[in-house]
Amino acid sequence: MILKEGGVRFLEFATDPGRQGENRTGTELALTSHWFDFGEPVYIGFRLRIPRDVDETNAFFYLMQFWQCAGASPLAGIRMSRGYSHRINFMTRGDSRAASMATYELGPDTWNTFVIKVKGDPTGENSSFRVGNDPDQEPAGFSGAYGYAEKGTCNDRVEPLQRFRLKFGIYKGSENGKQFKVNYDDLRIGNSFDAVSPWMTSSGTVRSIVN
Repeated sequence: MILKEGGVRFLEFATDPGRQGENRTGTELALTSHWFDFGEPVYIGFRLRIPRDVDETNAFFYLMQFWQCAGASPLAGIRMSRGYSHRINFMTRGDSRAASMATYELGPDTWNTFVIKVKGDPTGENSSFRVGNDPDQEPAGFSGAYGYAEKGTCNDRVEPLQRFRLKFGIYKGSENGKQFKVNYDDLRIGNSFDAVSPWMTSSGTVRSIVN
């Protein structure tokens, strides 16, 4: 839903703690009309907040998914760490790899700013993943294969198309009686750091942290 705080609007995704007996639960927005091709860099800038009144999770919990095809887990994304309510990790995954590559502790009710550069390729010849949340610090990064190429990975049993789309919000394993919330604001998608950067100096520029 769209909420307002101090005159500023933002998005809130929230689960219903009264929902019972489901294997999975979620509330997401998906950019269904646009696909991003492998090998081409995509930049995503956004602000993310986890409210104070949420529970720890003990199930899988995606806050953002880079999604390639039905039947396969996201090729990259943001997950909530199991056993935590405010610790997130950025991960990549492929035919032979699944690993987290950066972890951040988020203060309750605190807006956190991130820029991600995604360049997928399951061969590893032309792929990288970078994430930064401070223009004065070096970004976290991974260079290597991620994404799916093997036949049968997807539900349609053909070789996966080399592309992905973006989903964000909450997608997780069901935990009856628990409350989960995620806030997003200022989401930008572009083909350069400058197009999506939320950081500006007095001169109107800031060095790219995710080249």
